[in-house]
Amino acid sequence: MASILTSAFPTSLTVDGEDYPINWGHRDCLDIMVELEKGDLTPLEQTVYVVQKLFIEIPEDFEKAVEQALWFLHGGKPLEEAAGRADPIRTYSYEQDAELIYAAFSTRHGIDLATANLHWWRFRALFSDLRDTTFSELCSMRKRYYDGDCNEKELAAIAEMGDSFYIAGAEDADITWQEHKNMLAFEAAERTRNNG
Repeated sequence: MASILTSAFPTSLTVDGEDYPINWGHRDCLDIMVELEKGDLTPLEQTVYVVQKLFIEIPEDFEKAVEQALWFLHGGKPLEEAAGRADPIRTYSYEQDAELIYAAFSTRHGIDLATANLHWWRFRALFSDLRDTTFSELCSMRKRYYDGDCNEKELAAIAEMGDSFYIAGAEDADITWQEHKNMLAFEAAERTRNNG
């Protein structure tokens, strides 16, 4: 596994012993992530999109190209390791939270994402350290909400935020009892707010 501390960030991926240049910048990779978040592509369409968007010249061995693309998008970690570290609760959306992410990078790291040209791995590393920002507070509140750990003040704040709190496309079919309890408390807080 490559280390961002000791290795240069990759600008190409090796498939069948041949190096293929890639679109390694944060904008191209964010385009990929946003498209995958939408959930309107089939799994096959997703893999085709990822390979076409990431590779400048598409390798012949499509399956290995997909493996390399996923390895790259996960910061040089094997897919199994990346999946094992992923939180099952989605607490952010690159598209929906774009303004907060932009502001967090500016506030926390002094980086203007509109003008910066970051390697995807640098973006990922900096993204993991966006603490003490409105974005990180929102992510923490979403996590507490879905874990069923919100207090009444937080539920009232969620009611104030309205739809911007919820991540578009998140399904509530398999919610836990705690999540259901939070939803009922949220609805009660909303009714109280609306009734003055």
